[in-house]
Amino acid sequence: MQIPILKNLGHKNSIGVDLGAAAVKFARLVTTAPDRHKLVFLDSLEIPKDPGQLPSLLREFIVRHKLDAIPAAVSFQDETLHIRKLELPKMPSEDLKEAVRWQMRDIAEGSMDDYTVAYATIKEQMHADITRLALLGYAVKKASMQETELLLRKAGLKPFFMEPVPVSLAHEVERVFPSLENEWIGCIDIGMKRSYFAAIGSGRLQFVRYMSGVSYAQAAELKENYPAKLAVEIQHAIDAFSIACQAERLEKIILSGGGSSLEGLSLFLSQNIGIATEVLNPFQGIEMGAPFPLARQKPYLFGPALAMAFLKP
Repeated sequence: MQIPILKNLGHKNSIGVDLGAAAVKFARLVTTAPDRHKLVFLDSLEIPKDPGQLPSLLREFIVRHKLDAIPAAVSFQDETLHIRKLELPKMPSEDLKEAVRWQMRDIAEGSMDDYTVAYATIKEQMHADITRLALLGYAVKKASMQETELLLRKAGLKPFFMEPVPVSLAHEVERVFPSLENEWIGCIDIGMKRSYFAAIGSGRLQFVRYMSGVSYAQAAELKENYPAKLAVEIQHAIDAFSIACQAERLEKIILSGGGSSLEGLSLFLSQNIGIATEVLNPFQGIEMGAPFPLARQKPYLFGPALAMAFLKP
């Protein structure tokens, strides 16, 4: 399955799914008027310690909530996923795709033929009468994508769209905190197994950097040293972003993922990095069709799933 990047695909009912390392999150919206949306379903399924149990548990969940055969837009995180900023001359789309594949060849374990490759255009500029494109390239192993799609189909869903979590989350952050022209907003997703920094500018995801040693699972090991370790990794990511995007500063930082629930973390980061930091609530501006407890208790977990819920096949 190809990886389209952030576009509205149609008007049928669908469900947004976020395949996380700790849980599978689900969100469903209905549009009640132009730019008005109501949340009609929100839930999550914990990933079992034995991965072999997931297919049957997921199928049971889908049947119990009457989600059978519903088209699903899926946000996924995968160990084989690589995201890289590239610059290439403007060329026909098929040639550009091959050029992106060639530029990312060093990430491959084996042949690049084993990877699905996609890209998103950030901007285009003229350099010495040549139009050059700034892109984000994406590569993920085909076998991993096929395995994910098969899991969802066996559970009863109909995946029609798949994209990486950083892209989905950036879309949701931009919806809640629209970036102005020449304004930058940072997003820190603290996942169970992986954490990353993303920068959104002028309404587009423009930079992604994975951060080592600061996943949510590692917070328990580092204990009281975790916030300081995270602050150092974030600062390294901000420095790399500043160089890559020639940007002077971030307006704010938004925290997402399970690790953002750590008590006092946003205040600690605000004080130690010197940038206003807050926890994402993706349900801002969304009408509630029912008193969903998870939307109140753990809103920071549902950014990618809610972003996917806006997409229609």
